[in-house]
Amino acid sequence: MSFTRLAFLAFSLTATVTTSAYAAAYSHEDFGSSVETFAAGHADILGASLISSQQRLARLVGGSTDTGLTQGEMLSYIASTSPSAAATAAAVQAAAPSYNPFAAWVDGSFSYLESNKGSGRAVLGAAGVDYRVNSSLLVGAFVSIDKLNEFKTEYGTVDGYGVMVGPYMTARLTEQLSLDVTAAVGAAKYTSQVPFGGLDATTDATRAYFNATLNGVFGEDSIRFTPRAGLTHAAEWTNGYTDGGYVAGETYSKTVVFAGPGVTLAHTADGITSSASLNADLKSTLGDKSQLSGAIEAATKFEFANGFGLGASASYSGIGTSDRSLSLSLKASASF
Repeated sequence: MSFTRLAFLAFSLTATVTTSAYAAAYSHEDFGSSVETFAAGHADILGASLISSQQRLARLVGGSTDTGLTQGEMLSYIASTSPSAAATAAAVQAAAPSYNPFAAWVDGSFSYLESNKGSGRAVLGAAGVDYRVNSSLLVGAFVSIDKLNEFKTEYGTVDGYGVMVGPYMTARLTEQLSLDVTAAVGAAKYTSQVPFGGLDATTDATRAYFNATLNGVFGEDSIRFTPRAGLTHAAEWTNGYTDGGYVAGETYSKTVVFAGPGVTLAHTADGITSSASLNADLKSTLGDKSQLSGAIEAATKFEFANGFGLGASASYSGIGTSDRSLSLSLKASASF
């Protein structure tokens, strides 16, 4: 299928070990801690499940033009040539001046979360559509649904589900810099089962999510320097609930700014682009609970000319604090 009728379909299988887990609660304080730990974990899961910066960049550079290339071939083309937007756009337009600016995508992930506060599983699915305004601006909207299964802690067990919807945008600022922005709002429902004869409790929650990341790509050959800087905000407001007595609702809000260097090695042969990347970020939590920490992320990917891709990544965050986390991910994708 040509890029005129491109519909990107992605499925990811993610196995995650992280200290951001949702802890069940039987008291006002415990429930507030539960919201805080899960909201951070949910923000990470949501951010990892949305369309990647590289895929957005592929759409901007030529993903919506009638070149006859698949999404995988376009990703290979971008990874193996100069990042110059002007040169790439000129080549694409020379090949085919007309294009269909619309595209669609779906994504799914499975996560296992673990910490000293508890452990459990989460499944998240997301789908979206976007519109390529021009070679410098991509806008879109998405919806995500997540399901929490048996988050077990010393306080009990929590199950729940939620939905979020919102817009996203990618803007190419210069030949080397691009800006990704994603925002979302939604709702969730949780049920906690308290051990030792406690009562089950059900509560509703409202969510908000925002992320803005400035990505850089510097280098002409197979080695690229890929620094990034950004801000992520996650918030969750729970309603009051009854658990042997009325427990007032809680408000959780966390804003993190991050910045750090990165390097990517890419090689294309026989229609397959293989890449390995390493990023190191310095993170700071804003507000009353301000905290400085470090994070390291390593990833490898294989993109095939027929549009299929495989990848794996590992990240270690919370360096320098007592709230450390390890995340391991596997991903498979397909594009048409």
